[in-house]
Amino acid sequence: MALAGSAAFAGIGLVLLGAGHLGPSQLQLVGLHVIAMGGLGFGVLGVFAIAGRLHTGQDLGLSRSVGLALTLALFAMALRAASGLGFMPPGPAHGWAALAWAAAFLIWLREYWPPFSTPSDQPVGSPI
Repeated sequence: MALAGSAAFAGIGLVLLGAGHLGPSQLQLVGLHVIAMGGLGFGVLGVFAIAGRLHTGQDLGLSRSVGLALTLALFAMALRAASGLGFMPPGPAHGWAALAWAAAFLIWLREYWPPFSTPSDQPVGSPI
C-alpha cells in the first residue's frame, strides 16, 4: 500500500502542479509538497521498510510501528497541503509537519536499527 500510495501522491501532486499553472498559483506549491512529501516520502519509507525486512531475513509484513510511521508521513503531507491551501496558518502547520515527518523516519530507524546492527551467522540475500 505504501508503494501504491507513493505513486498516487506523485500523480495527485502533478495534477495540482498543473492546475496551479492554469489557476491559483498556490496550487503549484501544494503540488510540489504532495509530490515530494507524499510521492517521494512514501516511496522511500515503503522501500526502506520492505528492503529492511528482506535484507534482515524477516518475512514481509509491516509492524504496527511502521504503520504508524507511514501514518505520520501522511499527516505531515496533509498539514503542508492544508497550510498551502490556506486552511491553516503556515507557522504551526509547518512546525507540526516537520515534527511528524522526522518522527516517521525516526520510528523506522528505531524499528530497523537492531536487525541491521546485529551480526548474523547466516548470510541473508545477495549483496547488491
